[in-house]
Amino acid sequence: MNPLLLALFAHASDTLPSAAQVAMGRTGIASETENTALSLNPGLLGLTDRYDVEGMFRYGPDNGLGWGASVVDARTSDQLAGGLFYSGDSYSPPLTIDDSPGWTIPGEEIPNRRRFHDFGLGVAFPLADRKLSLGLGALLGYYNHDRIGDGWRFDASAGVGWKPLDTLTLGLMGRGLVPWGEQDVEASTGLGVRFHPRKFVIEGNAAWLPETTDAVPLLVAAGVEQGFGPARLRAGWNLDAPTETNALSLGLGLTGQGATLEYAAWIPVTGTTGIDATQHVLSVRLAAPAEIEEP
Repeated sequence: MNPLLLALFAHASDTLPSAAQVAMGRTGIASETENTALSLNPGLLGLTDRYDVEGMFRYGPDNGLGWGASVVDARTSDQLAGGLFYSGDSYSPPLTIDDSPGWTIPGEEIPNRRRFHDFGLGVAFPLADRKLSLGLGALLGYYNHDRIGDGWRFDASAGVGWKPLDTLTLGLMGRGLVPWGEQDVEASTGLGVRFHPRKFVIEGNAAWLPETTDAVPLLVAAGVEQGFGPARLRAGWNLDAPTETNALSLGLGLTGQGATLEYAAWIPVTGTTGIDATQHVLSVRLAAPAEIEEP
């Protein structure tokens, strides 16, 4: 297993992972109520009538820090939904041979901090009374690394969301469609299924990485959620075949009067494990109340 690949997959700031998504095993391809849809599957944006603002903070692994904010407006118009996001990431992965300098001073630490700043938007076009939605997304990112240098990257994404039933959501997405820059977003296509009757939710994802040639190019994730009054308990599992890594995720959410506080712990159980490999995510979301229809 390549430790650098593990670090890149663990952070992946361009997907803007919320605590709820992380707690469900890093699912999200069919999560129509998550702002993560802006970058992961913009096709979901048109399936729900909502106006949400969310902030996120992430710690670990590799002394990593992540942060982000997003806003989604799927209420102002019945023909168009969209939103904006920003996410940042800073971490120090293990040095590789390619990253190492030609000579070093014995005992001197070699800095290898990597920093990302990503700006993105997503738009969707609701159809069939919000049962079907088609979306497009774009990302512009700036990176600044101690060993690699700095530069810009760009990517475009596309997705479809479909709700054949009120309790069933299906998602199809493609990312890395127009990659540009040395630190570009890895190409992937994925399917997601979310079954959500009342306060119980079960969700699964499968994503294909066509550019992976020396390992099984597959990411699989699944999670469950159960509500108890204002509380939400979550658990998930994630299989990252390219890095041969399995991870367990756990989370708790509290909701009240339009505000939601979410926490998630990401715990690798194979590959690089231990306290230093664990990731903690905290999210806060504010939802505008639905308009009261006049009698």
